[in-house]
Amino acid sequence: MLAEEIYDAENLAFDTHGRLFVTGGDGLHLITFDAQNAVARVQRDIIDVEGSFGGVAIGPDGCLYTVCYHHRTTRVLRIDIETAGFPWSVYLEGTIKAPNGLRFDDDGTLYAADFGFYLPGKGALWRIERSEETPEAAAGVTAVVEGMSGINGIAIDRERGRLYFSRTLAGKVHYLERGEGGLYEGDPSLLIDFDLPGPRFPIVDDMALDADGNLLVCLYNADEIRMVRPDGTWIATLIPGELKRPTAVAFGIRPDDRRTLYVTQKGRIMVHDRRGGDRVSRSFGVADPYLLPFVATDADQGGSN
Repeated sequence: MLAEEIYDAENLAFDTHGRLFVTGGDGLHLITFDAQNAVARVQRDIIDVEGSFGGVAIGPDGCLYTVCYHHRTTRVLRIDIETAGFPWSVYLEGTIKAPNGLRFDDDGTLYAADFGFYLPGKGALWRIERSEETPEAAAGVTAVVEGMSGINGIAIDRERGRLYFSRTLAGKVHYLERGEGGLYEGDPSLLIDFDLPGPRFPIVDDMALDADGNLLVCLYNADEIRMVRPDGTWIATLIPGELKRPTAVAFGIRPDDRRTLYVTQKGRIMVHDRRGGDRVSRSFGVADPYLLPFVATDADQGGSN
């Protein structure tokens, strides 16, 4: 295990320095590596913010953005990861009900998944517009997709002009096409409807893209990652070692590393003493890196969440 005892690990993202940021339930954590790509240090709770953390993404401004849910309020935080102490500010407050994945487009527009509290038809996909005058705060929020429950992971294929999003309990991946104005909008199209043998229904989590536009999709309750072509056909099933319940996936430490996958995964149920009291918590970790049997020449580096 690359990093154990990161509780409720949900999403991950590498920055341009090869540092790995992981959201873990009620904290944001940082993993740094040495010259041999071995873990040098794990820093837990790098910002002092209460709440449950979800999606994480590196913005074009070099800041890290993450969503935090606390006392029925969701905030998107903007964190200066180049400054000591990691100063942060609130980029957006409210609107998102049950936060999940985050992903930036090339123009700096942030897309956010809203799970919808497991209620039918209550999920959404939000477009968060940036402001040229005040980059530390969002300019506005628009619902791109409404009426679909369980929206979770997001991946953007810039070459093909597609935004993919997963629907966790529906076991499906949909996509939006990029419109003439450069925004992803319109009626979603279905890419793939996953199926599992036996009585299980597929639980679809986060995704990442390679240069050919193939999706790497985490199937949480199948203990595997599936690779799917842009036309929705299956290519391969990746089962990295002892992988259990993958939640998110990202390519490796260096920008040119298109072979090494890092995966957050679920562990056991345990009691965890944190912030004043015991509670039952799902224990997650970051799995040892998995070497693909081939090389992808490019990839979506963010994490979504």
